[in-house]
Amino acid sequence: MRSPLSRVSFFALVLFWTAPASPAQVILQDNFDLGDRPTGGNGNIRTAGVSSSLNGFWASYPLSGSARWRAIADETTGAGLWQFGGISTNPNQPPLPGQGPLPGNGFVYGKGAGSALLPFTPAAGVAYELAADLYPPASYAGNTGADWVALGFTSSNVIGPNLSAFGVAWVQLRNNGTFEFHVGGASPATLTGTYASSAFTNVTLTYTPAAQAVSLQINRGAPLTASLLGFNPTQIALEMDTQSLETLIAGADWVRLRVAHAETLGVSSIAMTAQSTVLITFAGVPGNNYLVQSADAAGGTYGVPPGVTSPSDRRTADAQGRFQFEDTTSSSATERFYRAVAVP
Repeated sequence: MRSPLSRVSFFALVLFWTAPASPAQVILQDNFDLGDRPTGGNGNIRTAGVSSSLNGFWASYPLSGSARWRAIADETTGAGLWQFGGISTNPNQPPLPGQGPLPGNGFVYGKGAGSALLPFTPAAGVAYELAADLYPPASYAGNTGADWVALGFTSSNVIGPNLSAFGVAWVQLRNNGTFEFHVGGASPATLTGTYASSAFTNVTLTYTPAAQAVSLQINRGAPLTASLLGFNPTQIALEMDTQSLETLIAGADWVRLRVAHAETLGVSSIAMTAQSTVLITFAGVPGNNYLVQSADAAGGTYGVPPGVTSPSDRRTADAQGRFQFEDTTSSSATERFYRAVAVP
């Protein structure tokens, strides 16, 4: 019969191996390039020119009729609330999958109140990152921040005002330099702050199912995180409200939804304690947060370790990047495998 100590040593040999990270899978992306683009259910080619409505056009990627924009549009004039603009040069715009960077691209803009939507159904247990470069409405003397542009996940296909009523997680950039980070679900929350406005302001929303949380980054700064119990959007949304002045506009230079690959760590060391429990040490990044997960078989499904009551039980790495987990139920298992996943 194998001794507990030899079993632990076997774990250590297995768990030092960590699979290399693979590129994040892009699900939807639009760089809003001008020119001939597919539109409608049949993919009929129509020219996206300056002032053409975004409504009906297929997203640049995956270039499929199942991923086409819906927005308020005037079918007589071809204009709309969200419409194509001219050429912009943005060094921070990510190239489309399989393409190199383009020297110039389009953007979308408008004035009024309403949304532009792309359909999206999340898979269970997958982390997602939604990002865009947004163009907030201009500030003006005496403005109160009533005008804004937003990006987020929504559970409704309403193309008028949408996110305030149906948003699952969304960020709102107001024209007075403040933002609001709205998270719905069972415990709605609104977090606020200020941002430095520029020609285009980058916003990134990341949903992490292991942590049951969503985080916001503005201009690639420090993340702001809120709990989200339940993630059930049906659309991604761009939205604006620029009704205070006739001259105000808002817009977006690009938008992308992709699978967010969290950093996964193997075990640094593992030992049996005097109480016959297993003490595992991981090596991560100092100050970063991690969730420890376990599986009862090689190649099995990882989840919350037995004995851990909270699925969001984070461990913070110390100044040397180390953090530990003690499995008090290890004596009940024939074998067990461990890993740690980085979370906001």
